[in-house]
Amino acid sequence: MFINRLRDLEHLGIGGMLTEFRAWAAEGDEDREEIDGLMRSTVEAADKYLQSWIGWGYRSIQDRSESVAQHYARTYASAVAGTTVESAFNEDTAEFRLSWIINTDISQPSEIKLSKKLYYPFGFEVMTQPQGWFNISETSNGFHIMYNSVTRNEYAASILVFPKPFADSTTTDSSTDSSPTNSDPTSSSSTSTDSSTTPSSGSANLVTTSSWKQKAAISFTILLYLRFNI
Repeated sequence: MFINRLRDLEHLGIGGMLTEFRAWAAEGDEDREEIDGLMRSTVEAADKYLQSWIGWGYRSIQDRSESVAQHYARTYASAVAGTTVESAFNEDTAEFRLSWIINTDISQPSEIKLSKKLYYPFGFEVMTQPQGWFNISETSNGFHIMYNSVTRNEYAASILVFPKPFADSTTTDSSTDSSPTNSDPTSSSSTSTDSSTTPSSGSANLVTTSSWKQKAAISFTILLYLRFNI
């Protein structure tokens, strides 16, 4: 279904919105578990095909279950300064991945929206690739990604957002220099935010996370291959 509709949109040269799918299931409904599963599979498919969506429901927001609230609170990119390649969110782990092709002609920031209450109660970390190409600033409901003087146009970029564990929620590591560097495109850095404190400047501290760096480096290598071989 998604593939056919995307072909239609491309043929007509227009944008599209996924609408008219049931997006509520109240506690006590006999089909609540089934509807909840269908909701999740629908929004995950929308992520896969980079399709915006809205749902419908005849009940008030107070009647909806906690699991439905988690579907609505999925982390997503509300704006991307470039061409989106991949967007995916895992409701079980709260991990969010975004990959895109950089367009430095766009002066406005990429915007990531997230729910700190439902998914990141102890703060979150942001892994970015390439390292040093982006300035991250926290907002009231997510964060912004801005390009800087070393960002290269039309290169592949990616971020990985994941929640901080409770044990790490009261500490941040600011020992890493966050100033722009003309770094290797395959290198990565991580930005850490702490929900127990309010950053005075809106900017987060940089920390090193080697395990996530390895995973992100693999993804970025794949993106580079796709960028220059198709």
